[in-house]
Amino acid sequence: MAVRGTRDALDPAVATAAPMIRWIIVFLLLAVAAAILEFGGVAGAAAGIARLLCYVLMALYALAIVAQAVGPRRRAA
Repeated sequence: MAVRGTRDALDPAVATAAPMIRWIIVFLLLAVAAAILEFGGVAGAAAGIARLLCYVLMALYALAIVAQAVGPRRRAA
């Protein structure tokens, strides 16, 4: 049995979510760094952006699951 590459094995919804997950991590790290340096406004804004992106990602993931469940079935070749 041949092992497929990671990119080939990913569902398209997961593959498109990867950049958004990176942005969530970037904004969370920015919020932590700003909080450590006591920049409260920047930390709050970065945490808010990370939270918003996380909610958007969860909504897109749920939508992808529903679309996959409702969508047409492909026959195995």
